[in-house]
Amino acid sequence: MRILVISTLSDLKEGLLPALREAGHDLVAVVPSTKKARARKDLAGFALFEGEPSCPGDWQRLIEGAEVVLHLAYSTPGAAECDFEPRHVLRADSVFQTVQAIAGIDSSPTMMLIALGKSSTPADPSDASVIRERLERITRSLDGSEVAHRFIDDSGATTILSALPGDAPTERTEQPVTSPPNSVTSTPRECLALSLESLLDDAKSSRTFELLHRLASDGVKVVLFTSSGMEQILSHRDSLGFCRYVIMGDGAALLDMKTEEMVRTELLEPELLEELVTSARSVSPRLSMYSERGMNLFSDGSIPPLAEAVGILGVPENVIRGSLFDRPATRLFVQGPPAWVGRVQQMYSEAWWKSGVIALLEYHPGLLGVLAPSADRSIALQRVETLLEVPRRSTVVFVSSPLDAGILEIYPQTWAFGPFSDVIGRHATRRFSSETSLFELLTEFLALPAGG
Repeated sequence: MRILVISTLSDLKEGLLPALREAGHDLVAVVPSTKKARARKDLAGFALFEGEPSCPGDWQRLIEGAEVVLHLAYSTPGAAECDFEPRHVLRADSVFQTVQAIAGIDSSPTMMLIALGKSSTPADPSDASVIRERLERITRSLDGSEVAHRFIDDSGATTILSALPGDAPTERTEQPVTSPPNSVTSTPRECLALSLESLLDDAKSSRTFELLHRLASDGVKVVLFTSSGMEQILSHRDSLGFCRYVIMGDGAALLDMKTEEMVRTELLEPELLEELVTSARSVSPRLSMYSERGMNLFSDGSIPPLAEAVGILGVPENVIRGSLFDRPATRLFVQGPPAWVGRVQQMYSEAWWKSGVIALLEYHPGLLGVLAPSADRSIALQRVETLLEVPRRSTVVFVSSPLDAGILEIYPQTWAFGPFSDVIGRHATRRFSSETSLFELLTEFLALPAGG
């Protein structure tokens, strides 16, 4: 079962995550600081994501990949005391944000668990009135949200395990990922995810394609992810017979290669597009903007795509002059002098990004991408895994770009290679030098026994 744990580090009792993993569950933990979390021995090897649960943000995208959200909502005796409230209080704001995120997705987790730690109880006279009032507020909000929920009065692992919905967890096949980088776990490898760009750039690409076909014939599900749009992907479809699903636009859409149809798209609505474009225009009217819709880009400017960005923006024949706002879009691109685009990025960050309304990607100096907050490679990969019916812990991800950072944080088996391996690969299961080709990595992957 996939469980998303939302907690402060003081709430996260030692041994809780290891106990859940030993019971056979896939885990991702949202904590205020991954740096501090990794300093704790009991959290070594876990998929950790940095986020502030009381504020909307990137962490909310993780909810869609979870079957259960385990929200630890009490602070502990060691927590700092505020001037305006006791230190043992229910954090209502973070609960509200979680409930809102669950209610806003199509496939809601089967249950929301709020663990009430024994260190803080309504019987505590210093906290009783505050806790009672917040519990009443949260209960009222949950009653109208249609979010399945349950309160638990103990944050111990035994109590939480007994309260999980569904059948008893299956026996664990994965060993704890406590080994240092450049080690190999013993998890069965059922799914392989890698960048389409790294595949096309590989010096031995023709032999690499042959290896991928061999892996597919051996039963390994291959998933590609890319910054490019549909035009770039379909131009290679004759060579991609080993792959059923491609994650497009950094998670903005999923393409079914068998039917050549979109499985799902994460869209920016016209009203938001108009608001973003109008704000960017206040920086400079000479900025050029593109709204991506399938195989076409609608442009309201005369500046042609930057040469290094053609693979992302598409060929000039697919750029159409027209209104950016008459239909939703998977991505909005802002292009212009780097200094101007930097000012737009700062403005977007301070308003829309901090509010969780958009996600931002800096593709190149002078080229900014704006996506829906649910457009993310790691979350899209979880959706593909559901379509392929493979568990997350059986997926090995080959990362080669800073855009893969979210996948690194969430997936327990990652092989970092290419020029960014030293930068983004510090949390990877294995790291390889920038001179290592994808062909060599796939050869090594193919040589590994099925169980490790």
